[in-house]
Amino acid sequence: MTSTATITTPRPVILRPANQRALELTGRPYLSFSQIYLMRACPKKFSLHYVEHASPAFTPASLIFGSAVHAAVETHFRAMLAGVTLSAGDLHQAFRVAWKGQKATSEDLPIKYAKDQDESKLDDMGKRMIDVFLASPAAQPAGTLLGIEEEFMITIDPALPDILAKVDLVYESAGAIIVRDFKTSRSKWNPEKAVESADQIILYGRMLRDLSRGMNKPVQGEFVVLTKAKSPQVQVLDVPVTPEGIRRTQESIATTWQAVLAANWYPAPSPMNCSTCQYKSRCPVFSGA
Repeated sequence: MTSTATITTPRPVILRPANQRALELTGRPYLSFSQIYLMRACPKKFSLHYVEHASPAFTPASLIFGSAVHAAVETHFRAMLAGVTLSAGDLHQAFRVAWKGQKATSEDLPIKYAKDQDESKLDDMGKRMIDVFLASPAAQPAGTLLGIEEEFMITIDPALPDILAKVDLVYESAGAIIVRDFKTSRSKWNPEKAVESADQIILYGRMLRDLSRGMNKPVQGEFVVLTKAKSPQVQVLDVPVTPEGIRRTQESIATTWQAVLAANWYPAPSPMNCSTCQYKSRCPVFSGA
């Protein structure tokens, strides 16, 4: 794989009215996909985290774990960009360093582990996931590396705040500009899950439109899913980036922003989300408030 770097840094935020409103509501003059996804999942948690800036009760171990795996993958590709080949042991160490760094910055909050998990077991799981990743084609994309962890800021509609995104990996294949996002998951994704999460990749593709036009190649999206299991697997799921998909994504973000402006911070309980929610004790569904 050829390595180069061609993507520039993001432009500064201009305090248009929509950006100013976002700043007043959340303390940030833009929207991120983390905010968009959280608002869609549970407006009450969005309010507690971004509007009230409430203190969380704990840090989920899954959050630290995912960030540490992501750091190891990033380390692999940054070394590749520099023309250096790292061993599995090097990436295991990068995982552990990132884990310790996340713990150190968790605001002295207790770490909440899932049932039958502890730091040692997660360390072993991370090692197995990294080994499987390195042995997979996803670790050696066929093409020219263009960017790693690149930040973009884009205005998709004057009525909306700017959107900030950090793209995990961008590379040029023989026929397209590929934008890739890495996920860790308890199990393999089905096609419905990829469609449900496609907004993120589609908008990333929109952000790369100028680069795509300059290189006269279309943009293609990919999710790479690393499963947390005794026998981890690596999935590569294609996400088409089409004009229609971009239009739907922009409309969906506009709907989410209108919900933020309405400030209807209702709870949306679900077995999957509530079990790891750091604000559960402050939720009226569970606190009786």
